[in-house]
Amino acid sequence: MSDVARWSDDYHLADLLAPCQKLADRQQERMSTRLETSEAQSARADEALVGLGLASSLAGLLSGYSRRGAGSQPLQQEPGDDTSDTKRRNT
Repeated sequence: MSDVARWSDDYHLADLLAPCQKLADRQQERMSTRLETSEAQSARADEALVGLGLASSLAGLLSGYSRRGAGSQPLQQEPGDDTSDTKRRNT
């Protein structure tokens, strides 16, 4: 055990700790910056996806109304339907 203590006294590690701490601090700053950038990009992507979802819903509603004729007539009449225009005209 005395050999380890003597080796520790002969080779001071304090000179190595300062550059290592500097490197660790620099890496921490870089990670923080990248995290902020990533969070900002995620927020923009979320907003864009919500906007696309709303726009596609609105487009679906508009295309449904335009195809149906704003609800004035059914898309297809059943054969033999008593409410058809031809039977009304004949009576």
